[in-house]
Amino acid sequence: MEHILIHCNATPTRAIWELARTTWPHDHRLWPDTTIGIILGCGSIVAPDRDPHPRRPDQPQERSPKGAMRLLQILLSESAYLIWVLRCEREIQKRTQPITEVNNRWHHAINARLTDDKILATKIKRDKKSTQTVKNTWEHVFRKDADLPDDWITSREVLVGRRTRHTLPPY
Repeated sequence: MEHILIHCNATPTRAIWELARTTWPHDHRLWPDTTIGIILGCGSIVAPDRDPHPRRPDQPQERSPKGAMRLLQILLSESAYLIWVLRCEREIQKRTQPITEVNNRWHHAINARLTDDKILATKIKRDKKSTQTVKNTWEHVFRKDADLPDDWITSREVLVGRRTRHTLPPY
């Protein structure tokens, strides 16, 4: 399992982890060394101490950006799952995926999670806490690459990874 998810030199595995790392908008020190333990335990991952030097008790701890760990959980879990699916297609169905298909499927998976978050926050829960959680999770990703529309949380446009003319289906 560890070889398949992390160490395999197959193009999809390398490409997917590179997409996840480059999408990560926060300090590169917050991105963990990807291990089987990190992947399996990503649901309970916490931010590492950003300062490797011991702090004095009166010094406040530098905190990770809000939503960073939630985004990390999403990137790790979705990437690992897609690697497994593509590996099964390659080995069982004897189907190889061109790099463009791998990229498109990864973007689709991440955008599906974003869409789920947006629907949950704006259509189902409709409260400030849920909306703020979604904003804290995703806003840094968009600010890294492009100008972010003010109404992105209610917009149906595909946002993660590229700006396209395609829109998401109606809710």
